Amino acid sequence: MTRVNLSLNKEGNISVSEAKVKSKKIESLWESFEQVQAKIDELRTGDGAEVADSNSTEQDDAERQLFENIYFETATKIQTIIDLAQTQAQAINQEEALALQAAVQAENQNNNEIRQEQGNRRLDIKLPTLKLPEFSGSYDQWLLFKDAFESMIHNSTALNAIQKFQYLRGSLTGEALQVIGGLTTTTANYENAWELLRQNYENKKLLINTHLNHLLNFPAVTRDKSATMRQLIVHVRTHLKALQTLDLPVDKWDELLIHLLKGKMDFSTQKNWEEETNKYKENRSTLEDFLTFLSERCRTLEMIDKPKGKQDVSVQKKPKKKVTLTSTSQEECVICSKNHQVYRCPDFLQLSVAERIKEVKAKKICINCLEICFACGAVTARVIVEDVNGKQQSCRVLLDAGSQSNLITQELVNKLKLKCRKQNELIGGINKSETNVGRIIEVKIKSMHTDYKVTIECFVLPTITEKLPQVKINTKLICIPKGLHLAYPDFYMPSNIDLIVGAGLFWQLICVDSIQQARGIPRLQNTLLGWIVGGELIDAKSEIPRNFCGLLTNAALQAQLERFWNQEETQEKRNFTKEEADCERQFIESVKRDSNGRFIVALPKKPEIELGESKNQALRRLYSIERRFRVNPDLKTAYVQFLKDYEKQQHMSLVLQSDMKTELSYLIPHQPVIRPDSTTTKLRVVFDASAKTTLGTSLNDKLMPGPNLQNDLLDIILRFRSHHFVITADIAAMFRQILVREKDRDLQRILWRPNQSQPINTYRLNTVTYGTTPAPYLAIRCLRQLAIEEQEFLKAAEVLRKDFYMDDVLTGASTLEETKNLQQQLSQLLLREQFLLRKWRSNDQRILEHLSSTENVDKFLVINKEGAMKTLGLLWDANADVLQYSVTLEQSSRNTKRLVLSKIAQTFDPLGLLGPVVIIAKCIMQSMWKLKTGWDEILPPDLQAMWNEYYNSLPQINDMRIPRNINPGNKEDKFDLIGFGDASEKAYGACLYAVSRNSNGNMESHLICSKSRVAPLKTISLPRLELNAALLLAKLCDTARNSYSNKIRNVYLWSDSTVVLNWIAESPNIRKT
Repeated sequence: MTRVNLSLNKEGNISVSEAKVKSKKIESLWESFEQVQAKIDELRTGDGAEVADSNSTEQDDAERQLFENIYFETATKIQTIIDLAQTQAQAINQEEALALQAAVQAENQNNNEIRQEQGNRRLDIKLPTLKLPEFSGSYDQWLLFKDAFESMIHNSTALNAIQKFQYLRGSLTGEALQVIGGLTTTTANYENAWELLRQNYENKKLLINTHLNHLLNFPAVTRDKSATMRQLIVHVRTHLKALQTLDLPVDKWDELLIHLLKGKMDFSTQKNWEEETNKYKENRSTLEDFLTFLSERCRTLEMIDKPKGKQDVSVQKKPKKKVTLTSTSQEECVICSKNHQVYRCPDFLQLSVAERIKEVKAKKICINCLEICFACGAVTARVIVEDVNGKQQSCRVLLDAGSQSNLITQELVNKLKLKCRKQNELIGGINKSETNVGRIIEVKIKSMHTDYKVTIECFVLPTITEKLPQVKINTKLICIPKGLHLAYPDFYMPSNIDLIVGAGLFWQLICVDSIQQARGIPRLQNTLLGWIVGGELIDAKSEIPRNFCGLLTNAALQAQLERFWNQEETQEKRNFTKEEADCERQFIESVKRDSNGRFIVALPKKPEIELGESKNQALRRLYSIERRFRVNPDLKTAYVQFLKDYEKQQHMSLVLQSDMKTELSYLIPHQPVIRPDSTTTKLRVVFDASAKTTLGTSLNDKLMPGPNLQNDLLDIILRFRSHHFVITADIAAMFRQILVREKDRDLQRILWRPNQSQPINTYRLNTVTYGTTPAPYLAIRCLRQLAIEEQEFLKAAEVLRKDFYMDDVLTGASTLEETKNLQQQLSQLLLREQFLLRKWRSNDQRILEHLSSTENVDKFLVINKEGAMKTLGLLWDANADVLQYSVTLEQSSRNTKRLVLSKIAQTFDPLGLLGPVVIIAKCIMQSMWKLKTGWDEILPPDLQAMWNEYYNSLPQINDMRIPRNINPGNKEDKFDLIGFGDASEKAYGACLYAVSRNSNGNMESHLICSKSRVAPLKTISLPRLELNAALLLAKLCDTARNSYSNKIRNVYLWSDSTVVLNWIAESPNIRKT
């Protein structure tokens, strides 16, 4: 198919017979493609098919879309050749008749010879091929496209419906093509396609708004420049004609438009116009008078403009006016707004380490250098690369003089479909980090502005860097001369890097020409790829330089490791940050309840963040989902039903055309998440509020996450183990029971249509939405507010404050009656806010006997809300009333540092009941750090043997059964708390036991929890390690005492180190540390 298309481009005009042969050829190729694609879809969606990840599905859809585009483009070209030949034949006959008539008239006027010669000459003229209009989905271009297409194609009687449909597809691009993308090319569907386009774009009110916006939002003409002024004249006339076509009385708007347009002129033009109006009677003038005045002024300016010869652009006067680059470098400290650097800020230095990290992330500054990092020093260009078929595609290149290698992303390799060859290399990076690469590829690149082209070898990596620049850069300070061809015009916008060109080619690209600008402003450098922008960005006021800080990160693995280490820490109380306090204040001031008791909350917003246009991305994501629907009808059925229920429950509502235009709105893309193991909802639609707008910001950037009000899971489980009778449940669709106030709902818009034949509608999400940053805070805060407002059920209110982990409750009481009463209180209290508790579990079925049989659906409670712990997770068996672990192994032939760390991080043991097991994994982790191996390097044989022995023995944990109740049979419901702390040269740890008498009068001890640490790499004396163990024990004891405040009889803590006991007995001021 590609060869046919390329041959048409190279050969130009071909004969009609050859065009018909090629038409039959591509039709047979199309049929073969459809058959193969049907088999692929059947394999993908069959019973034995594996669940494909979203990336592979999107890649398959993209390749299918690429083939369809090539087919329609080729078919359109061939049909155009055939139709053009027929049209030209008719035109020649008409021209001959006209020429003959002209000759007769010429004889009557005694100019026979001249007229005949002109007629003959006209017959020799070959008219250029009439190009079909194109339409990409812009509303202001719809009427132009519609009139042209109807005149040339739609109203033509010489074309059948199939031909018209092919021409229509060939004329559409982008969003407009997606509108009819789901319709097959049939005779009946042509009218449907044309009607769909008219429904989507022939919206008179929207067309009027679009033209009015364009008419009124033209930038001001700040200088006497003829080109800008002439653009304004054309701009006004164009949109006024369009509005006139839409039956608006534009002839009555003269005075209003003159007033508005005059305000966009420079002072000199305004002054001259006022002098001009004195010529008109009663000083009244029309819009045509004003535009004529501007046209004459343009001609005058064009006459007196200096001739533009060659100028030495490297010699320019520096502007005298001082300005500040406010959008890229902060004028003050982002923490306290004073003029100093963050690492010298007193407010910042007073925070704890955890608070500093959170504040740094909230302010979106680099955690490594505490600055707003900019990648102006990392210059980029856009170049053309050739794919396997020789077709040209554009990509973004980072020119890196510090790199010894050329690198390319796997995504670009897949797009180009080029063949790689094996070659194992080790690439070193920042801080001696190393990455193994196993493939290398040859890539042909070409400049977009010159004839320069070159072939380079690149190593293939999954990703090569983050988006550059990291934030959008304000270009007002960067003076770019007119006529300069930038290698990448959008260098200031954050976007992905596809390819890195290293020093080997970098210095070959550099040319002599350069433009040096003021200090702290990036310079312009000419290269064989075009002009590039790079250098230092500096704050003009505080003179504090902002440098690009390169930091290699492994985000997914880092998140897993953070969760692993967080469960090993004991939570400490902290105060709210300034932003968290502001978020809490907004909640208190705005929270309300409706007549049914539901909470109505405001979305906590940051005033300084602006949102750009979000519709295009939301449309692309919707079209992507619809392509998945075509190959998976079951997915479509479940998805449509989910959103139908969403609307039926009034959790979302249709946005009327009259309400489409708002001051602040955001369209959230959505996608399906399938959970086969769920007992309630197999499919759930999730909303991506982190999708970026055209300004590089998202809704989640605009909203405040709020303070972390979530109770520590360790505290909840500790209390859960102390009750004789326990119950668990969760709140059904917790977020969706909380309403968002009406003025904020336009920030939660989505695009949706149940069927591709229907127009796309806009809906508002009326409730707190899963996927938005403040959703967890708002949900937990509403529970706390309910506990504050409803004082009738004191026990249940205390449970709301202490025993809820997100939407799950784990609680209990000492007696059967107390627990029954607590269960009823919880249900009644939460129903006052329309929260419904479901999936009840209990260790005693008498507590739940009044519930229907369908309520108690799960035997096991999975004690893990993160959803990421796959290797080892904690379960509670309600029937046996025991805790147990679930271990799942995933064998791998390549045990690398990255893989081993990932598996260790998947361990979930918040109580530390597996302390002796987990400490082995920690020691293996430390050994890997000592070796300083690369992330993807296979472990040495001895370490690999140690890991395999440990990993393969983990399934034995599945047989463990640990009693949930740490104080069984004790009528007093009290126990002694016994703790031990100990250390060795490799590790240290602490553990707590509950000791009490059972119903037979015998003493029983039960392990409550434990914590462990590996010894630091730096050698520390054993007494110091014993002291660390004692400190860890004290912290663990403090956590337990807070959880068991009224159940502990006595506390005994033990250490076998006399040195440590003597240190503890001494006064604290004697010791340095």
